Amino acid sequence: METNDFQNSFLYKILSLYPKKAMAIDSIGEVLSLSKDAIYRRLRGDSVLTPTEMARLAVRYNISLDDLVHQSENRVFFDFNAFNSKIDNVEDYIDGLLFGLKRLTPLPKIHLYYPTCEIPIFYYCYFPELFFFKLYVWGRTIWQMDYLMKVPFNANLFSVFVREKTLATINEYIKIPSTELWSLNIFDNTLNQVEYHAESGYFEKKEDALELCDMLKKIAKHMESMAERGEKQDLDGNKIGATFTLFQNEMIYTNNMVLVKSDKYSAVHSSFCNPNFITSADSKLFIYTEKWFKSIIAKSTPIGTMDEKNRSKFFSKIIQKIDRAKLRIESFSQETI
Repeated sequence: METNDFQNSFLYKILSLYPKKAMAIDSIGEVLSLSKDAIYRRLRGDSVLTPTEMARLAVRYNISLDDLVHQSENRVFFDFNAFNSKIDNVEDYIDGLLFGLKRLTPLPKIHLYYPTCEIPIFYYCYFPELFFFKLYVWGRTIWQMDYLMKVPFNANLFSVFVREKTLATINEYIKIPSTELWSLNIFDNTLNQVEYHAESGYFEKKEDALELCDMLKKIAKHMESMAERGEKQDLDGNKIGATFTLFQNEMIYTNNMVLVKSDKYSAVHSSFCNPNFITSADSKLFIYTEKWFKSIIAKSTPIGTMDEKNRSKFFSKIIQKIDRAKLRIESFSQETI
């Protein structure tokens, strides 16, 4: 690859991270301590980035130079969030979610394509207590946080600041249009986690576990309302968000995956060592994955605005699953809890 071609590709990756070119210019100038005129000269190819400048920019914007150099058709480079930022407390995780969403919402013509085997993590944020439970589970099993290891679940373990950021996360997510692919197993993982922790004595009382199940039911009913309306909304239906299109497929099992598509930036995010994820902005991978997603959607059942029968049947079965889980939890003895 010629020097100018390499530099142009490198700088374009940075420009694509910002909704406006002027914002990118200001940011690059700040990183390199250069004037706007000097930055524009590099953009035009009149000046060449020095190795030091390129290294600074690559580190600041988390851009893989290997990705630009090695453009083999069968090679794809990923970023792994667990390597980029260690989770020392639960606030680190929610900060990462919120920061990522805030980077996406300003992008022009942004749309998410979301095939998943579990309810998208953002929807738990409708009920902070439910999201706290997920953080509690991950804190004990994945992040090995000492202060969570031997105490039963209690929403008071999490600060008011985490609660505020949790609500801010769902408010940000409903601003982004999405097409989502679900199956009837969408709630199974969380229901199994609630049952396990109830039976193992990690709730102070049985009612706490049952309350989480009730929150899952409320989320399911809210999602049904959103699918019917074809748009995202807050729990009260007052704040109307972006478009929401929902499909059902019981034949294809997939991990949790998000395709981010916009005029400025496209990428594939995929769960890896859950709740961590890997990310690639490789155009070949994105095109392949988008084609795969569209082929699956073509063979899936729409359960959105015009599909009342399929939608009602789908969510009724999910509610029944939650009710059966509640019955099992109610059967646990108080000594177990």
